[in-house]
Amino acid sequence: MKTSHKLLILLTTGFILTGCINQPKPGSPESAALIQQKKEEKVQEANQAQIDALPEWAKIPPESDLAIYGVGSSTHSDMSTARRAAIVKAQAQVAENLDSRLSQSTKVWFDESTFDATGNSDKVEQAIKTVVAETTLRGLKIKEIKFAATGSKVTAYTLIEYPIGDANRALVEQIRKDAALAQEARKNDAFKELEAEVERLKNS
Repeated sequence: MKTSHKLLILLTTGFILTGCINQPKPGSPESAALIQQKKEEKVQEANQAQIDALPEWAKIPPESDLAIYGVGSSTHSDMSTARRAAIVKAQAQVAENLDSRLSQSTKVWFDESTFDATGNSDKVEQAIKTVVAETTLRGLKIKEIKFAATGSKVTAYTLIEYPIGDANRALVEQIRKDAALAQEARKNDAFKELEAEVERLKNS
């Protein structure tokens, strides 16, 4: 028993000494490299934790013919501040996506020669900008919100929805403010149908 005990002590001591020997000398290039490696490992762990915390709708935002979606995230020491900042970022994404969607719609409503006529493209672009600006004030709906701890801070994730129908109706109303532009748009059946839908909703 005594021999086994002594052998165990010798082995333990050997492991400790080996560990000490393998430790780089403080201030040496090897020590600096080890410190840098540990820092990088911590950053990787933090990044992986954020990825793991991402909700599925943030990884792959929903797609729909009926709505535009925006995803935003923000990290802050205060939960409510993180939430507000995440919503603002999601709104910005909705605006960007909406601008693209409405631009595609107007290209369908006008033929190329009409659209490129002097001033028409500028008028349509201004109408789109007006509609997109209004989405930051009304019509937006918060679909999802999730919070995750990020070290000593909180990360907020949010998903915002904006009905494409509301945007299309707003764009129709903007185009109708210019009689000549509206007349050209009415040559397209899709625009006439949408215009009729706007009137139906107004009178319902």
